[in-house]
Amino acid sequence: MRLTPRAKSAGWLWQFLVYGAALSALIALNRFVALGKPFDGELLLRFAVLSFGLAAAANGLGWLGGRLAYLFTTAGIVVGVVLMFVYANRNMDGWEDLAGVLAFAEAAAFGIAIGLIAELARWLWKLRR
Repeated sequence: MRLTPRAKSAGWLWQFLVYGAALSALIALNRFVALGKPFDGELLLRFAVLSFGLAAAANGLGWLGGRLAYLFTTAGIVVGVVLMFVYANRNMDGWEDLAGVLAFAEAAAFGIAIGLIAELARWLWKLRR
């Protein structure tokens, strides 16, 4: 069984939709349940835009054939979500939400960067052969 769909296949669209919805749910769960903040529909919409933007970046790289970029970007996002939940459970005198969002953004950015570097290295390796 393949972990990712073939390049430029319709499977990436379905994966994008599931990826974005799952990420939206996890970020909302962190904010409204783990941090105990009151529900805000506008903020939920912003979380969805952020989530689907990241899903478009990750799945777009995969759709173009960058499976390593997709996998490393996804790994960075997963680490970022885990860090958000870790910071939500720390007593930081009200800074838990900001620390969690910054950790999430940093982990996602590192994942994207490492994925692009890995794709570049793979491309150079193929070019050399």
